[in-house]
Amino acid sequence: MIDPHAHHILFKKGLGQKQKELVAEGQEILKRYGIESIIGEENLLVWAPNRIAGQHGIDRLQHIVDKLKEVDSFGGTREKMVDMLKLLGEEAASMK
Repeated sequence: MIDPHAHHILFKKGLGQKQKELVAEGQEILKRYGIESIIGEENLLVWAPNRIAGQHGIDRLQHIVDKLKEVDSFGGTREKMVDMLKLLGEEAASMK
């Protein structure tokens, strides 16, 4: 992997108002499942390439939040939420 970085699956802050709103929404979901979004290993369990187009963009963030909401809306458990974070982490790690 070229230029790897410890990657937050759900972004830490977001750039611009829309990203910040999405990050806050995602953080609230994770909090309900006892997952700390900044330092929790569940959200920071992947190495991903840095400086990849779309890796930190609004479309990627929307996809992440949509997937978290999907787990939540189907009566997800903490284990299911962690599984989704792992899947999203694998997606991020494989971006080129």
